[in-house]
Amino acid sequence: MFPLDDKIKTLNEPLIDAIRQHLAGNPQLQHEGSYEVRTSVEELPKSEGHKRNQMESRLTDLKTLRDSLNVLKRNPRVFFKYQNPTDYSSWRPWNQHHPLFKVVHKLDNIHESIEKTHPAVVDPQRNSLRIMEDPNSREIDTIGIEYIEQLTKLLASIQVNFIPEYEFNFLNLERLTCETIYYFYKHELITRPNLGILLTNEDASKLFIKHILQSYLYDQKKTRNWVPLNAKNILNHWLHFSCGNMFEGLPEVFKNIFSYNLNKAVFEAYQTYPQERKNERLKWMMDGIKNLVFSKIPTRPENLLNASGNSKTPIVTVHTTSLMELVKAFITIHKDPKSPSELSHLFQAIEYYSKANPNLFAIPQRTNGTFKRKRELMSKSGEILAEIENLQLYLSNKFNQSRWLNSIFVQPSNNFKSVSHLEELRILACYIKRIEEDYERRIGVMLQSNQFHQYCQVQLVTNSLNAVKAMLKTIAESS
Repeated sequence: MFPLDDKIKTLNEPLIDAIRQHLAGNPQLQHEGSYEVRTSVEELPKSEGHKRNQMESRLTDLKTLRDSLNVLKRNPRVFFKYQNPTDYSSWRPWNQHHPLFKVVHKLDNIHESIEKTHPAVVDPQRNSLRIMEDPNSREIDTIGIEYIEQLTKLLASIQVNFIPEYEFNFLNLERLTCETIYYFYKHELITRPNLGILLTNEDASKLFIKHILQSYLYDQKKTRNWVPLNAKNILNHWLHFSCGNMFEGLPEVFKNIFSYNLNKAVFEAYQTYPQERKNERLKWMMDGIKNLVFSKIPTRPENLLNASGNSKTPIVTVHTTSLMELVKAFITIHKDPKSPSELSHLFQAIEYYSKANPNLFAIPQRTNGTFKRKRELMSKSGEILAEIENLQLYLSNKFNQSRWLNSIFVQPSNNFKSVSHLEELRILACYIKRIEEDYERRIGVMLQSNQFHQYCQVQLVTNSLNAVKAMLKTIAESS
């Protein structure tokens, strides 16, 4: 019998060990996430063998990009309904009036050009890698800048021609464009400061954020239950939604600019939620808070960068009175029950500014016990929600048909390969039980308090737990 939560009363030590072992092999289950990036070309070894490995990696990634694009080129009907990639065997002519006809071929031309301008080519007669000298570093950077500019214009063109009815297909083409940009980041074919300037200017930043949020919402709609957008967890899932880790690897000032723009966009996205997901009585309050804390334009990077390109100067400041209004809205929202969306976004704004400047909320954190306790409850329950969502993402990616084109992102390793799918599902059922117990342990008696109940996010956690259990059961029954 498949052991869902009602079949497991306690978690013994062997089960806990099994779960920990499984988590160690599947890092995307961790709610914080991690990704190591190289920060300097100069740090790389100069040996010929290493250069060969670099070239082979570059070729492999470019081939992945080319193969994914050829899927779209071979069958234009991919833009009108989903088909399994194994069915894309026959070549069908494109309707040249299709809005994406030119876009697909522009991306194809860019890929072909990359093969020529970044020489790492295969000798077809010997089927071996022929290493050629790269242009000098200044030339590489200049070429990289030109490509990134072309690709961001291409991304804008895709979004302008967006047809909601074929959302999945357009998102896949956007994803492929973003991953082509990531190719330059991954293989250090453009300096981090120059890439940061190109990706975090106002227009480009909006393009990438729109793509990330649309991809995230599409995936949520298809595979998970609804929860308010969470900027932190979205960025932690760069593996599933293109671009996030690329911004993590940029110099600090550009990360800050992108983080500001993303958090602002997520706060504004609240206004687009369905009516049943919002408390209309709080509309004016939410508009007011948005104008108070997300009304400033971040300082441009050229005014902040030092010689190393690693300035940690805050990109935006907020008046103390604005922050106090945010704190007031956060601690009094319990008077207006059934406001999980509003509460989530107020808390995210507090956490964003706390990370940007840890001293901003030092006084209310020290002097206002209610604010401190409510913030702790939101943090703990938010971590639980993130764990559940991460598990849903893992399940949908491993056990459901792939929704996205092949990725050149570094895939996480799975060191726990010795178990069957059913055994893995049993382990994950135990993990869900552990999450439930963890929630009860960390939140405790506060669930009974009228003043603190809403900050435990009970309904969101309950809905998410029920959804992931149903998901696990469906997968188990079909295995």
